[in-house]
Amino acid sequence: MSLYCSYTDKHLTIDTLGRLKACCFSEPLAHSLDQVDDITDFWHNSKQWTTLRDNLNNGVRDSRCNECWKMEDKNLKSLRQRVNFPHEPGKLQSLELTISNQCNLACRMCTSARSSMIAKERRPWDIYNDQSVHWLQDTNNLEKIEKMIIENDIKDLYLAGGEPQLIKEYIPVMEMCVKNKSKFCNLHLVTNGTVYNEKFFEIVKKFDSVIIEISIDATEQTYNNIRYLGDWDNFTTHTDRILKLVNTINDTPYKKASIMWSIVQQLANIDHCNQLSAYFKSCKDKMLPDTDVVYSVLTITDYDAWRVDALPIEILQEAKDRIVPDGTSFADEWKANIENGIKYNVCNSEHISKVFEYEDWYKLKYNQCIWDINPKWKETYQLRQDQ
Repeated sequence: MSLYCSYTDKHLTIDTLGRLKACCFSEPLAHSLDQVDDITDFWHNSKQWTTLRDNLNNGVRDSRCNECWKMEDKNLKSLRQRVNFPHEPGKLQSLELTISNQCNLACRMCTSARSSMIAKERRPWDIYNDQSVHWLQDTNNLEKIEKMIIENDIKDLYLAGGEPQLIKEYIPVMEMCVKNKSKFCNLHLVTNGTVYNEKFFEIVKKFDSVIIEISIDATEQTYNNIRYLGDWDNFTTHTDRILKLVNTINDTPYKKASIMWSIVQQLANIDHCNQLSAYFKSCKDKMLPDTDVVYSVLTITDYDAWRVDALPIEILQEAKDRIVPDGTSFADEWKANIENGIKYNVCNSEHISKVFEYEDWYKLKYNQCIWDINPKWKETYQLRQDQ
């Protein structure tokens, strides 16, 4: 049985460490751009890439894709299953760049590889220890990217961070794509919605098709408790500006803009489905009627103790019982993930201890943690710890 993944057959990710990967979740196929003279040739012909494609096409679970196998084993929809859309096989058409970790937030579920603010914190459990660099500042790397864009029919450019609006090196890349592929290149931009860079978005408007993916995991005080250094009111103010931009683009002939809400499901927001649904509805009411809105609900992967299947069943059951169907795929997927977390639950003493370690650290650092919002959860964890 084939385990085909379209990302191995059309896509390339270069992450904050300058590593070449099949997607943001896969293990690296090359550990640095310095190891690759010609990106297009590496993508088509390198042993690293061809063996990955062959393994998946022949039903072999390649270990470089373990994150997807973990999710699929728990009956969760993996990235592989989400992205298998029709395309022209064997052509590099999709490019994801994460060229810096420069960011203005220190989200609890993130790492120093994705946030310069977390790198400054030196969280004791951080798994990357700030190895990231601004690899596109190297003119050789910029030339390699430009050559690849010109050589290939890049239809989708995906920019992530850090916060892309704060990363000045993205400006020449976007201008390069507009110049060389203006009629074919779709832009997929990930933002935390807390800033609005006028110059950046003026270039965004030059693309014919734009998806703006806004990261949000909760509302009000829970938002502030997840996205440290962020502020809910600031987020809604700048996100409203982004929604107006989407309306402007959609009101322009032959152009299209969509919104994607991106949520990481984790301990801190497991009971927050209804509040998010209400916020999404309020935003939908501000957009033009035919605007496409989609949802990406991913369970946390970097820290086991916050994973849905590692949470106490009592907390999961209570969160599930609170969910009110909203007529969208969002609430359905949220509930399905909780049901799988209950069915495949692995909560143990190590997870319990880790959660206390994390919350003690956040309380000391920011004078707030999830116990402040959900004191009953602390009682539940203490009971588990005493068993």
